[in-house]
Amino acid sequence: MARSAWVIGLAAIALLASGCAKERATTFGAPQSASLTAPLTVADVMANVPKHEGKTIRVRGTVTALCETSGCWIEIADAPQDEQKLFCWFTFDKAAGRVPPAANGHVAVVEGKLVSYEIPEVQRKHFAEEKGLPKAEIDKIKGPEKAVKLECTSAKITGIEAVDPQACPHEPPAGR
Repeated sequence: MARSAWVIGLAAIALLASGCAKERATTFGAPQSASLTAPLTVADVMANVPKHEGKTIRVRGTVTALCETSGCWIEIADAPQDEQKLFCWFTFDKAAGRVPPAANGHVAVVEGKLVSYEIPEVQRKHFAEEKGLPKAEIDKIKGPEKAVKLECTSAKITGIEAVDPQACPHEPPAGR
């Protein structure tokens, strides 16, 4: 009987150690709203921009790109290889901490207002540089482009911790 309890105890420890324990998440900005519904997918948001535009929504996705300088924006997708991405500009005070480069590849749940805007060529090139695109690709960027962004008040990212704040060296995307 004592041996059975011992075996069960070891099995429980092994189960917890194998990743069944809840993964930690760090919240940047305001605490997540209890009043919002379950997170939307990036595909749903992008397929229904008029339905969501101007509204505060919650979206879940994997971080595929981010501002490595100051942690002032991320892009998320439903899966890392998806081409359809949602640009998330952080409107919260980053003095309390910034999203670190280690967030790339981690799951994020973001909240904010969905906004359509026109992004000028200079900002398109700047964000492309921050994503690490080759100069040849950046040189192909010409003129402004209509885009969608989530003006984020909160981002909860699994498996990372905040890093010391740094000043954001650039202006918010146009239309803000």
